[in-house]
Amino acid sequence: LEVACVLTCSGPRSKRSEQHIGVAQALYPLDPNIDIIMSNKKTKYATLMEAYEVDLVLTCIFPWLLPPSLTSNPNIRYGCINLHPSDLPKYRGPNPLGWAIVNGDDSIGVTVHRMDGSFDTGPILAQTSFHVGVNDGIFDIIR
Repeated sequence: LEVACVLTCSGPRSKRSEQHIGVAQALYPLDPNIDIIMSNKKTKYATLMEAYEVDLVLTCIFPWLLPPSLTSNPNIRYGCINLHPSDLPKYRGPNPLGWAIVNGDDSIGVTVHRMDGSFDTGPILAQTSFHVGVNDGIFDIIR
């Protein structure tokens, strides 16, 4: 497996300033030879990725729907896959771990699914869940 590029948005604004938290700076140490493409214009994603021979698009905790020009692109051999930090379909959308904790769930899941035109609705490829203790917080769960 070779990572062709990382496409990301700029991340949330800092609470202490109007500057965005440096997503690119956080990713750079992973491998300085990997191109990091940052854009807040989701309509440009397909165009930005045309320079690469992409076989697979993999997302995780990505804030936007990918456009159909990516999710339905026949040139992306393995399609677009999302790693969602919850049991689907129960916790679609943002902050699934937070909702599971608020609702007092005793287990939390991880789902790998194909992406389609809606949030977290594509066919499920793999899914697992694990026990969460009564005193576990979000940082315990992430570990």
